[in-house]
Amino acid sequence: MKILRKNRLSGSILVMVLGILMILSVIVTSFLKNLSQEMQLKLQLEGKPDLRHEAYNALEVVRCQLEQMLANNDDPQKAASVQRMRLPSTVKAEVTIIDESGKIPLNHSDEKQLIDLFRLFGDMWEAKALAQEYTKWLKEKPVVCTLIDKNPLAAATSDDGKEKSKKDKEEKKEDEDASDEKSDGEGEKKKADAGKPTFPKGLNDYLQLKEINKFRALFFDKEGKPNKQLKRLAACTSLYSDWPININAASRDVLSVVGKRVSLDADAVLQHLGVDQKNAKEKHRYKNLQEIEALGHGQLGGGGEGSEDKKKKGGAEKILTTKPTLLTVRLSLKDGGISFALQARFKVCEGKSSSKGKKGVAASVLSVVELRENTY
Repeated sequence: MKILRKNRLSGSILVMVLGILMILSVIVTSFLKNLSQEMQLKLQLEGKPDLRHEAYNALEVVRCQLEQMLANNDDPQKAASVQRMRLPSTVKAEVTIIDESGKIPLNHSDEKQLIDLFRLFGDMWEAKALAQEYTKWLKEKPVVCTLIDKNPLAAATSDDGKEKSKKDKEEKKEDEDASDEKSDGEGEKKKADAGKPTFPKGLNDYLQLKEINKFRALFFDKEGKPNKQLKRLAACTSLYSDWPININAASRDVLSVVGKRVSLDADAVLQHLGVDQKNAKEKHRYKNLQEIEALGHGQLGGGGEGSEDKKKKGGAEKILTTKPTLLTVRLSLKDGGISFALQARFKVCEGKSSSKGKKGVAASVLSVVELRENTY
């Protein structure tokens, strides 16, 4: 009996020891795992500020290159391939430049322009149905865009802008006189809203189109994921730019839509621009709209002296331009397992020419209108 009790006691002690060892092993494993994660996080936190600094330096270099390209009426895309960033040898950089002004401004298009756009995805009746449902959705659930509005510099320097400003002042005065006859509460509300900026109603994200029945059926699959049609829509439209469209950055889809407003030979334009051509030497850029007519690539109404021709030419200038007005720059830097990304949108404004007494090319100044880190 004593031997049996002794064996039972020894067995119990052995089980307790094994249990303690198991608990200790779990604790040690957990500790080592947490230690490894903390060391990895510490390394990232130590390396990221340096990489962030390099990213902003590289973005400034790209910005200077873009201003130089624009001043020489050159292709902005070349700024993405020029290697002057002087980055450390371990850092790899990737730059993408998107000319937003070369696309259809979706948030600055009226119903007629929307119909022309949606003709890419169906016949006239389908395009009208899409445009009507889209505008109806905006009225029922307005989505206010928080980014780019019309260029105030262009409006201030043009004759049309001056006339519009004068008309707005007269209308504002009439509204103020009319508000005196109304209740004090309504008058106070008008005064409060007077200085607020106005933004167009439209999309901030293409995924918002899932809220519209016809768009959900056309641009998304059964699982609600974007299909090829939505990618095509996003490729030829912009949620941030405004009219006119930069013809030097236009795709075939964009030319197809614009061609319903102005007379363009899309094939000739694309061949001149060298779109989808491997040989870079065959690429050209239009210097002005008159060159389009001179080369026989379109009839913009500028050939005659009649009032009808001037009217057509003026209409074409509101639709087309040969200069970019809004650029998106995406910059990604990687150093081993650490990465940092920047996305900047630059508004192109014309500055004063540096040459005095000479008609030089006006300098292009890039103004940052949006800047994001690691969010795209």
